[in-house]
Amino acid sequence: VMIEKAILFTTLAMIPVFLGFLVMPAFLIKIYGAKYVEAVPILQIFSLAALTVSAAAVAGNALMGLGHARLVFHIGLQQLVLTIAGFFIFIPWFGGIGAALTYVIVSIIGTGISLVYLNRFVPLSVGAVLSRTHDIVVFMKSRLAFFNKTS
Repeated sequence: VMIEKAILFTTLAMIPVFLGFLVMPAFLIKIYGAKYVEAVPILQIFSLAALTVSAAAVAGNALMGLGHARLVFHIGLQQLVLTIAGFFIFIPWFGGIGAALTYVIVSIIGTGISLVYLNRFVPLSVGAVLSRTHDIVVFMKSRLAFFNKTS
């Protein structure tokens, strides 16, 4: 139950980051100037990783806590090999966009692998994770009630 909550809470917390970088590049250019216009598509691609980073972090920490440090190491090593291979293949053709695509694709693959292994030790499903939405509502209400009491 705690892992399901952690995956849902952290993933939802990253949605504003994802949306901010995906749909607000004009705002970033306004802040940092026109010299970074070429970085906007790369940043938009990287924003997709925000949706997987939290699940990967929860899965990795849970596997470590369950005593599977070697497994987490091997997953990280596989990601490193895939990333280096992807960089050699995609950077010459696509430059920074190729690097960003490689990173995001490998992050998605690594997150999937981590979640599959975690599921072997702690049964998880997308439905079980999504069923924790009520917990978020309860959490938010308790936080709002706390702030209302202190003001």
